Amino acid sequence: DGRRWRALAGYDPCASDYTEAYFNRPDVQHALHANVTKIPYPWTHCSDNITFWRDAPTSILPIIKKLIAAGQRVWVFSGDTDGRVPVTATRYSLRKLGLNIKQDWTPWYTDKHQ
Repeated sequence: DGRRWRALAGYDPCASDYTEAYFNRPDVQHALHANVTKIPYPWTHCSDNITFWRDAPTSILPIIKKLIAAGQRVWVFSGDTDGRVPVTATRYSLRKLGLNIKQDWTPWYTDKHQ
């Protein structure tokens, strides 16, 4: 649409709006092989469907291990400013899985800025 998007300095309070809109797009869900069961509610950052999950396991690492052993590809991600699952916890969890590292972690850049 011809608009120019500028990188905002610091925290963008609308970031969750952007990611919710993005992850609920049918083309994105198709590309990520997500929502294949057609759940009747949109993806959100924080959902009562998960918040009130009473029988949640203390760790999902055994489940991830089982999926990988069965040949399933598992996509694990977290943001560098994610307050609920910081990148340090993600790295620790992945290390606990004992997987082979194919590529070291690297900083990511947009428009040549870190």
